[in-house]
Amino acid sequence: GEEVSILGFCDGAVVKVMPPAQDHKRLLEGDRGPNTGGMGALAGALSFNMADAEGLADLALRPMAKALAEEGSPFAGVLYAGIILTAQGPKVLEYNCRFGDPEAQAILPLLDSDLALAMKACADGSLHKADLRWKPMACAAIVLADEGYATEKALPKQRILRDLAVPENSGDSALFHAATFLSEGAVAAKGGRLACASAWAPSLAQAVEKAYARTARVDLPGSRYRRDIGVSRSFLSPRERTKGDAEKIGAPLGSYAASGVDIEAGDKAVELMAAAVRSTYGPEVLAGIGSFGGVYSAQRLKEMRDPVLVASTDGVGTKVKLAALAGNYEGIGQDIVNHCIDDILVQGAEPLFFLDYVATSKLRPSMVASIVGGMAKACRESGCALLGGETAEMPGVYLPGEFDIAGAIVGAAERARLLPRADLAEGDVLVGLSSSGLHTNGYSLARSVFSEAELLGWDPGLEARPIDLLLEPHRSYLPALKGALRQKPGLVKALAHITGGGFEGNVPRILPPDLDALIDAGAWDIPPLFALIQKKGSVPPREMYRVFNMGMGMIAVVDPERLGELCAFAGADLPVVGRLARGSGRALLSGRGL
Repeated sequence: GEEVSILGFCDGAVVKVMPPAQDHKRLLEGDRGPNTGGMGALAGALSFNMADAEGLADLALRPMAKALAEEGSPFAGVLYAGIILTAQGPKVLEYNCRFGDPEAQAILPLLDSDLALAMKACADGSLHKADLRWKPMACAAIVLADEGYATEKALPKQRILRDLAVPENSGDSALFHAATFLSEGAVAAKGGRLACASAWAPSLAQAVEKAYARTARVDLPGSRYRRDIGVSRSFLSPRERTKGDAEKIGAPLGSYAASGVDIEAGDKAVELMAAAVRSTYGPEVLAGIGSFGGVYSAQRLKEMRDPVLVASTDGVGTKVKLAALAGNYEGIGQDIVNHCIDDILVQGAEPLFFLDYVATSKLRPSMVASIVGGMAKACRESGCALLGGETAEMPGVYLPGEFDIAGAIVGAAERARLLPRADLAEGDVLVGLSSSGLHTNGYSLARSVFSEAELLGWDPGLEARPIDLLLEPHRSYLPALKGALRQKPGLVKALAHITGGGFEGNVPRILPPDLDALIDAGAWDIPPLFALIQKKGSVPPREMYRVFNMGMGMIAVVDPERLGELCAFAGADLPVVGRLARGSGRALLSGRGL
């Protein structure tokens, strides 16, 4: 049956009930994975109403309060009953004498009277006189937890939490801190459940939408959250579960909404993503989201001797299908930005600004806000402005539930420092920078070897769900390389981003016609995910290296005498994966069964 949490203020004799709530205990979407202290909660405006809550209070809370008083131990505070609604009637699972977590973050925002006065009434035995008022609204709470929470993974070190600016007119959301503390003037987080984003609205669907939008405005590296809170539970009222269809059916004939395009949803998406986008702006952005076009000051280019603009545009391919399956959209927002950054980095450029485009069959503001929130996060980390916010709702062009994203980046480089350099020479070594996964290439092949159940199920060999590893965001190689490119011109002679076409398709782009790149495929350890794809799909080894990066997402060419300098800038010992030799401009792989 469905579980419901019934909480009540108690002064030892009187119990006054709060709006019913529902916790989401399991770690993963679809109520899978290990039990946790709670990954999110809903309260108010549910199919289970206050009258039902009063009935359960008569069953579970008031008899308990009476029994304690009769034993000479009257209880003052909050009584909590966890109840399961079975076919044989409600059954009590547990009692607590405190607020529930995260139920409190969903219930208390609905309190329309003074909490301090309610607590005082509990303490002095005057609860029967207390005026407790509740907003006729719903509230949704989304927990942000450490990425290793409730698993056997070691929890990482502390990280900085940034709660991005909330629009001034927003009085319908809050971020509650959990495992946070001040560290050198900044808010740091470390532990299990780190924070909780709550939002309230007249309907549960609106509250869930706003809660996820608020979650998208939180910049907290190394965190995770469930993306189906308030989406799939039967505890939701039938109206909430079918709200989208009802709105479409009720649209006037001949209206844009009746054709499947919701202008208000587009406006709402812009409203939700605005804070994340503006968080990437510096003084050089003169006009951004909400304008017909982004306006970016070129004053910065005056600091350069001979500036050259470098631009690139791309998408993330069929990786979007896995994002839709998992309900995990923030990562692909990071993907598109980092992919484009890496594409201009190989020419020696650093990013100035990024433009995005999101197209879908049906515009869901929270989904778009999550995607754009991921883009904003990647842009902030790279010092790049996001001049974006372009959305398109195109029913009939995309199948229901499908979407696509694309982006374009503009960067700048000194003409004299453009890559590849002309002094590549025989004996130069190829140095590998490890990838974070498949990046954004080869997903049609990867998807073909897994069933949906395999993607979503736990794999003991990977110690993860395959879908989570496949959705790992594309790594930006700018942080590892910008020091060398800025401070030691000529140290890096060339860079090759290993994307579509793998090693044989990308490394030759940087080679002069008289040199070959001899790549030793045995020079690094292949991550388990690639090995699993190869085994399950019976993919020939050479085809794997032609399609995937195999764990090396960027190749740098450097004089062997200067390898140590590059490693120092990168902050890691980078493996030598090959060398340049006389030839005809090809990438030749050997080793590891090739």
